[in-house]
Amino acid sequence: MDINLFHAREVKILKYSQLTSTNDLAKELIQNKKAEEGMLIWADVQTAGRGQLDSKWVSNKEENILCSLILCPVFLEIDKQPYLNMAMALAICNAIKKFSNAAKIKWPNDIWIGNKKVAGILIENILQGNKLKYVVVGFGINVNQSEDLPENATSLRLQTNTIIDRQILIHEILNQIEKYYAKLFLKKMESLFSEYHANLFGLGEFRNFKTESETFTALVKGVNEQGELLLVKDESMLKFQIKQIKWL
Repeated sequence: MDINLFHAREVKILKYSQLTSTNDLAKELIQNKKAEEGMLIWADVQTAGRGQLDSKWVSNKEENILCSLILCPVFLEIDKQPYLNMAMALAICNAIKKFSNAAKIKWPNDIWIGNKKVAGILIENILQGNKLKYVVVGFGINVNQSEDLPENATSLRLQTNTIIDRQILIHEILNQIEKYYAKLFLKKMESLFSEYHANLFGLGEFRNFKTESETFTALVKGVNEQGELLLVKDESMLKFQIKQIKWL
C-alpha cells in the first residue's frame, strides 16, 4: 500500500475571515472529492463552532486559532482509532507547552492550564466500509483573547502576559502533528500511550464527576486502549465513554 504521510511543510492552508464551522467545510470538501491530506482550514470567526458533546465554541475575531486539518490515516486499524485521539491531543498540548509549560490533556480531548481550559479538539471520522478513509481534526485555541471568556477558560495571553504570533503557533502545531502522526504510522502505540498518561490532567488525583444518575468523587487512574476514562470509586474500577460522564 502506497502511503503518503502528512508533512507539515506541505500543508495547504485555506484561510477564511468567517465560516459556520471549519469541520463542516472540511467534511464538505471530502464529500465533494476536493479534499487532500494536509489541507488546513483556518477561520478568524466561526458562527457555529462546536466541541465535544455538541458544546459551542465562542471566539473573538482574529484573536484565536480555529482550524480543521484533514488527514487520511488509511494505515490505521479502526480499533486503534483512540490512539489517533491521543496523538492529536499530544501534538496540540506539546505545541502549547512551547508557550506555557503547565499545559495538560484533560480527557477526552481538551487542553487545560491549571484549572482552566485553553484549547479543545474535535475529531470526526469518515469511514469507507470498516476502515478509516479521512479524519477531520478540528481544534480551537484561546490565544490572544483576554476578555469575554467563559469562567472556566483562559488564553495563552492571560497565562504569559504576552501577545502570541498565531502563525508561529500554527507552525508549531503542524510540526507536532507530523511527529505524532509518524508515530501512529510506525505503530509506536506504547510510546503514545505512555506519553499521553504523562500529560494527563488529574492523573492520580481525586476529582469530582457527574453521570446521569449521580455526582461522585473518584481517583483518576488513566485511560484504557479503548479511550475510556478509568476511575476508582469505593475500591472498584469504573470505566466510562465520552458521553457517559462529565468532569465537575
